[in-house]
Amino acid sequence: MARRLGPPPWRESVTARLNAQTVGSWMDRHVRTSAGRLVITVAVAASFCCRREELSLLAFAAPVGGAGGLRSLIAVTDGALAYRMA
Repeated sequence: MARRLGPPPWRESVTARLNAQTVGSWMDRHVRTSAGRLVITVAVAASFCCRREELSLLAFAAPVGGAGGLRSLIAVTDGALAYRMA
């Protein structure tokens, strides 16, 4: 989904639709496995410091797409977690 979003600028209709959903509501409809749900839930908590119900799908998809994917975003080396303070 983040790959389809592409780089900005985005159409207003797309951003409004993604911003109206949370990561949690999107996961409820699209993520079928418990392992997949766990990975996204932990990634949201670790990278965005919130619960999946608190983060809009746009606020999640834009950094994931910009990083080149979820794996790159949550990488401890050169990812969002590389500079995370404990």
